[in-house]
Amino acid sequence: MKALVGGYWLQVCQGNGSFPSRDVNELLKNHGHPVSNITRAFDVLRESKPAYAAQLEKSGRASRPARR
Repeated sequence: MKALVGGYWLQVCQGNGSFPSRDVNELLKNHGHPVSNITRAFDVLRESKPAYAAQLEKSGRASRPARR
């Protein structure tokens, strides 16, 4: 639930259309409520019924094509 609140803050209150999960985790850490695995927290939010979060794009190492 912490990830949901942090994401809401960034998207609605700060006016960001989308945000990376590391920004949410940094925000939560700065307020004394860190999440040990922010990716897993957002996975749970996306997989719940109804889904409380949606992934708009991937970035970082996982989104790059494999080296050949």
